[in-house]
This record gives sequence, C-alpha cells and structure tokens, in this order.
Amino acid sequence: MDRQAAISILNKLPGYKVAVVGDYCLDKYVHVDPALEEISRETGRAAHQVTHIRTFPGAAGTVCANLASLGFGVVHCYGAAGDDGDGYELRRGLSAIGCGCENLLATSRLTNTYMKPLDTDMRELDRMDFRTRAPVGLEIQNNLLDRLEAGAREYNALVIVDQFDTTDEGLISGYFLEKLGQLAKRYPDIIFYADSRARPTDFAGMTVKCNHIEAALSAGLEPDERNLAEIARKLLEKTKKPAYITCGEKGIISVTEKKAMLSPAFRVDGPIDIVGAGDAASGGIVAALCTGALPEEAAFFANLVSSITIRKIGVTGTASPDEITRGAAMLEGLTAVNI
Repeated sequence: MDRQAAISILNKLPGYKVAVVGDYCLDKYVHVDPALEEISRETGRAAHQVTHIRTFPGAAGTVCANLASLGFGVVHCYGAAGDDGDGYELRRGLSAIGCGCENLLATSRLTNTYMKPLDTDMRELDRMDFRTRAPVGLEIQNNLLDRLEAGAREYNALVIVDQFDTTDEGLISGYFLEKLGQLAKRYPDIIFYADSRARPTDFAGMTVKCNHIEAALSAGLEPDERNLAEIARKLLEKTKKPAYITCGEKGIISVTEKKAMLSPAFRVDGPIDIVGAGDAASGGIVAALCTGALPEEAAFFANLVSSITIRKIGVTGTASPDEITRGAAMLEGLTAVNI
C-alpha cells in the first residue's frame, strides 16, 4: 500500500453508508485541580474541585466518530442509552459529528459512562464506571433487530461493537448475535464486521477484529506472541471470514483462507494515549474494505489511522482526511510479511 492508495480510499468514502450497532458509551473527562482541594465540613474528607468537563462518544460511539471523521457519507447508530444526562451528552456528541441517532433508543438503563478524572498534568486518576449490570430487555433487542432488518439494504457495512467482557450486560446477547448472523447470511454483499473483546470466535460468518490476547484466549491458546500464526488460524477456523488481530506496536495481522500477513505498525515518537486506538483501527479497516482494499492493505490503513489518534493526549481521538493525507508518506516502502 502507498500514499496514493490511502488517498483513493478517502476520496471514495463520501459515497458509502455504514451502520454501527452495539454498546454505546460516554467518555467523560473530569478535570480536577489539586491546588483547589477543599475539606468537607460535614465529613472531614477531601472535596476534589472540578474545573471543567469534556465528553466524547465512547465504545461504539468512538467507532462512529472515527467513521464520520474519515468521511463516510452516512453513519447511523443502533443501540440503547439511558434517558438521562449522560445519554443526552452521548446523543448530542454523536449528532454534532453528523451521526444519525434515530435508532439509539432511550431506555431506563444507566447510560454506559466511563468517568475519567484527570489532574492538571493530564494524568488519569481512579476511573468511575456507570452501567446497568443486567441484560438489555428483549423488547429493546427486538425493536433494534426490526430496525436493522428494515434498513439493512441501504448500508455498505454493518459494524458490531461488543464492548463488555460478559454477555449479560451489553446489547449483544446470544439471542441478538444469532439474529445478526441470520441477517449476515441474507445480505452477503454487505460487510458485517465485529469488534469483540470477550468472544471474537462467536461471530461466525463475519469479519472479526480483536487483539492478540483476546484472540488467543477465545481460541483456548496461550496469549504468547510466538503463537501469532496459530492464533490467527484458529480465529479463521471459527469465523470462516477474514479476520484482523491487533498486536500493539508490532502492527496488525490480517488472516484469510490463503495467508496470514503482518502489516507492521508505524513508529510513533513522543507521548501517546492508546485510549480508543482499537476503535480507530476498526474505522480504518472498515473504510478500506468498503472501498475494495485487500485485507493486508486494510490493516496498513488501520495502522495509519491509529498512529494519528494515539498522539492525541487526554482525548478519545479521531483522524481526519487531512491528517491521513499528511501522514500517508509513512506507508512508502512498507510491505506486509507472511507469518
């Protein structure tokens, strides 16, 4: 892959439509100034003083943000969020970047929120997580499935984000996944792409992305980097579709029935923030696949997108077409290697 190929992908994206279904979260950065700390008169304990708050769509919302930033013509959100303040902020953030939220249903559940306190040096303090630790109701699941069935034909890709480590807290239940699998069989011309932390091997018939530890554990193998080729093959055996395994600073493995290849990552100097790097990679892979790129080319494009977002400290970053165009020179001379 070279610079011109990356630019060609960007130029095609305004003509493509994508739906993102799964677990939507809000990333809430709470800035605390220790110099302003007070002592509560009632409890005698420290009262940390917040100076300002920044919010960004997280999890499936981060994938949406990346797809919108890359230039997709249409990005639609399918999921559930609370009818609460954080749900309002989530929908407002998604709408502000041009994503359609008509299918992001309001529920009585807590909006999945990662509250991240930061000190004045932008160091993250103890995080607080908000989410309802119970299954999403069957009525909500069926409502979303009906909406996906009705709208599926208009999309070039359907991206599934399975965020949580347990199957009884997020949207993608066993039932929901079974129905998505049936939908994928009915629409073979649509790219069905899944990003799952806990169970990537369950997404049979779909293109899957996970990291090498998640892939190894789901395949019953030791998460050892010396096992990468075997891990990749095991994942392919389960999904029967091209798969992607992120390997941190090593790069991304793309595996098909014919070969497994490692597309090396780019060297990034200076401080980095890897929050959202996997979601950025998903955005890059989906963008490249929609425009007809080869699997290893999609991995290179994903590396390029991630190399930009990880340089953005204290923010769930995205990459713009201008940033990608400027950074695409890093692609020159790089080739994927067989593993």
